[in-house]
Amino acid sequence: MFYEQNRKRIPKMLDEFLTPLALAVWIMDDGAKDGRQLRINTQSFSLEENEILLKFMKAKFGIWATINRDKNRYRLRVSAASMSNVRQLVTPHIIPSMQYKLSL
Repeated sequence: MFYEQNRKRIPKMLDEFLTPLALAVWIMDDGAKDGRQLRINTQSFSLEENEILLKFMKAKFGIWATINRDKNRYRLRVSAASMSNVRQLVTPHIIPSMQYKLSL
């Protein structure tokens, strides 16, 4: 569902897939603590797809993020102001060894 012609894509039914548990797994896999913020490495998606993710996360979870350029690719950067919201959503699903990604 995430691959079309061997390229990773945002699925049309994103609302069904991106739950707090899925967000936690995504953060454990592709997240990185960056000061008081969180980077989610979404470089495999286009700028337009990152914009879709950005709007979706704001609408569904109330998470404010920006798109951060990484060389010639793009990734999401969750603002420090939204980190308490992120922690509240995903902490029940984060394994102990990955909790550092959400620390202050």
